Amino acid sequence: MKFIKFILSVLFALSYCFAFATHNRAGEITYTQIGPLKIRMTVTTYTKASSTGADRDTVPVTWGDGQTEYVARANGPFLKGEILPNDTKKNLYVAEHTYPGVGTYTITMTDPNRVGNILNLNFPNSIGVQFHLSTTFTLLNPNIQGYNNSAILLQPPIDFGCIGKKFVHNVNAYDPDGDSLAYDLIVPYQAINLEVPNYKFPDLIIPGPDNKILLDKTTGNFVWTAPQKEGEYNIAILIKEYRNGILLNSIVRDMQITIENCSNEPPELIIPSDICVIAGNKVEFKVQATDKNSEQKIALSALGGPFNVVVNKAGFLGPTGYQKQVAINTFSWITSCEHISDIPYSVVFRAVDNGKNDSSGLAELRTLRIKVVGPPPQNLKSIANAANNKVRLTWNYPNACAVTVNDYFKGFSIWRKINSNQFPLDTCKPGLAGKGYTKIASNVLSKNIDAYFYEDSMLENGKTHCYRVLAEFALTSPGGYSYNRVASLPSDETCVQLKRDLPFITEATVLNTSTTQGQVEIKWILPVANDLDTIKRPGPYTLKLSRAEGIYDANTVFTPIPGAIFTSTSFANFKDSVFIDQNLNTQDKPYSYQLSFFAGPSTTNVGISSPASTVYMKLIAKDRLINLSWNEQVPWNNSSYEVFRRSGTNAFELIGTAATQNYKDGTVVNNAEYCYKVKSIGTYGIDGLPTPLTNFSQIACISPFDSTPPCRPELVINRDCLLKDNKGSVINELSWSLNATDTCFTDDISSINIYFKKGPNAGSYIQIASIKDLNIHTFRHIPDSGFTGCYLITATDKNKNESARLGETCPANCKLEYELPNSFTPNGDGKNDLFVPRTNSGVIKVKFQVFNRWGELLFQTEDPTLVWDGKDQNQKDISDGVYYYACKVFGFPENSGQVVEDIKGFIEIIH
Repeated sequence: MKFIKFILSVLFALSYCFAFATHNRAGEITYTQIGPLKIRMTVTTYTKASSTGADRDTVPVTWGDGQTEYVARANGPFLKGEILPNDTKKNLYVAEHTYPGVGTYTITMTDPNRVGNILNLNFPNSIGVQFHLSTTFTLLNPNIQGYNNSAILLQPPIDFGCIGKKFVHNVNAYDPDGDSLAYDLIVPYQAINLEVPNYKFPDLIIPGPDNKILLDKTTGNFVWTAPQKEGEYNIAILIKEYRNGILLNSIVRDMQITIENCSNEPPELIIPSDICVIAGNKVEFKVQATDKNSEQKIALSALGGPFNVVVNKAGFLGPTGYQKQVAINTFSWITSCEHISDIPYSVVFRAVDNGKNDSSGLAELRTLRIKVVGPPPQNLKSIANAANNKVRLTWNYPNACAVTVNDYFKGFSIWRKINSNQFPLDTCKPGLAGKGYTKIASNVLSKNIDAYFYEDSMLENGKTHCYRVLAEFALTSPGGYSYNRVASLPSDETCVQLKRDLPFITEATVLNTSTTQGQVEIKWILPVANDLDTIKRPGPYTLKLSRAEGIYDANTVFTPIPGAIFTSTSFANFKDSVFIDQNLNTQDKPYSYQLSFFAGPSTTNVGISSPASTVYMKLIAKDRLINLSWNEQVPWNNSSYEVFRRSGTNAFELIGTAATQNYKDGTVVNNAEYCYKVKSIGTYGIDGLPTPLTNFSQIACISPFDSTPPCRPELVINRDCLLKDNKGSVINELSWSLNATDTCFTDDISSINIYFKKGPNAGSYIQIASIKDLNIHTFRHIPDSGFTGCYLITATDKNKNESARLGETCPANCKLEYELPNSFTPNGDGKNDLFVPRTNSGVIKVKFQVFNRWGELLFQTEDPTLVWDGKDQNQKDISDGVYYYACKVFGFPENSGQVVEDIKGFIEIIH
């Protein structure tokens, strides 16, 4: 009776599958905003072309505002869809909808059913799972915030790979509004807020150290390092759209990956690194691909934002089909000002071979990001007018991007900073964020015949004011408001001071390093006579140099230096501009200096100069590494530093340069002494003042020593879940690699240490191995506890420094996986002669029985490998036909209980 019930249940399942048919492979929902509250939506689905009984001429769409409608298909001959290779049809369902108001809405489409036998989705019954797509979006106030369109997904969601070969895919999303995009890997859905049942991410199908998946959240690159099983898989990628850091949209793309058992190798694709280009320049380069299978042909293609812009679309020049190796095409794009964006344009290049007979072989994808930046304003100049206390800025007119489609150019912003910052121009980093400048004006468009101009009157006497200008671009809302504002590269810097009626310190350099005999040389520039107005301020004139220990701050108190007072009855004869401060502890302390200037017989204090400190350096020694850091506080801008080193009795020599106040010297050996000094290089950025300004730090010495443990080896555990003995023990194979970075030295490692405990909460670790042969990178361990346990791995160097005992690895319990074929051919030809499981993992024993159609027992075994040769219990060959089997599978204990599964099915014997 049980056997008859089983047969009926199988027939019912087959009839259910036939009724609903196998249908949906992949898809997504996108939209374009075409009015203040109106969108044009597109549901894109990829279905199984041969499932004609399940073909949909309409699909149900829920708009997210309480309304639902059936939307008709809008593509293909006679609106029946577009037939693609590999039994796939592309369907577009397009409709327009008006919403009641601004807000956030979710559009959904749910359709039975998915294709059958998706390996990682309710396998083997994926056909019974609904296919559900959703897109959540925000309608903004269009008059102020502008329109909001969804990203466009340019790469089709159907792709192919081979067992054991790296698989790469990119949805290739492009946002026409210039909003930023981010990506997450999620579980597919079967209904609103309901994930599909029994889902596994692809790397959990026959998991292992080589079978890994990774989704780059920034670029959208999905990489599957080594698929292990042939069949169809589905993944879902959530594409999130942000504007000014606020999430506006999210699209769920449900896609299908077919992995085949092929010996093919993917092509090797060669493209340049990411590119930053100034608008107006041409980006052009060759894309080439080769294949290890030299007889195969390769087709090259490219998709991405540059091919979808409104003005000056990019081209991909060369053969459109398969070509002989080496396959070469040319990417060419003449950029324009309308392309300027904070968000790089992504271009996905694809090389596919004809490994499947000129259909679609194995592919390699590479993503290139192109950032288009605005050109910097040119020829910025500043003129100080001390009479009205203003600075007039001028720069070239017209600007290279002054004329743009849709008034994309908005004008200029003016930025000011006290004292100079002479940073090098980085084409990939427009704007002035983090450079110390403050925006003082926006949307500046004032101009005369040949120059734009701006006047700044918010100035502080006695301070150096430095300026840069940015061109700015933005989209415009219907109400005339700007959004998604983008800045150009900055102009060159110009600096000015309204009056040079005070002295400027130009040097505070250490001449001699000592705890008692240290020397610092201070230099300065006298005021300009005209700015000082020597008629209103007659002599005598006096300069007093003061000093303070340490690098000054707002609370520093300066003390006059004995002997550092300089006087003259005539300003023209006032020549002193240098002083050597002596008997200092320059080895342990920095020093700061400032000048006080007096005029007239009553010694009226004209003012005090900006203070300046010496450069003070600190050293930290590590294993074969010395870290240098230094600090100084000066009124000019130090834009670069030179690092000098001396070893033994050798002279100092230049070993490197730095743009920041730190440097790492990794070219040293332990226990040898090294001495260093740093030279700063800077400028005030003011015409008439000396440049460059150079100052030396003190000399500091130190010896590196080995106190740093090696980095912890990277541990991978491959669990062999096949039964090893009647106790249920399994082998854990540990493998590791050594990290050889600048801070992780591996050449002095003396041993690899392996620690074990029976579980995460099982007390302390016990060392089970110390491997001194560094050519060995594997270790096998059979836990006494059967199969549970946690491991730690460390490295010890020759000085007994051991890496931290961190990062335990507790491999998952052996998961029960047991899959049987449905036929075999015991004819003695050496091919498929034995009935054995396709998958056998985590199994202790089985109770396997085979019956004929009358319920007679023909064969039974408890051996999980089965190895049935098609003979009955009397060792007689069983005739061709279909036979019923029942198999009770016993897995490793989990949670203190025995894992048991019942498998039933049919076996066809073919001699």
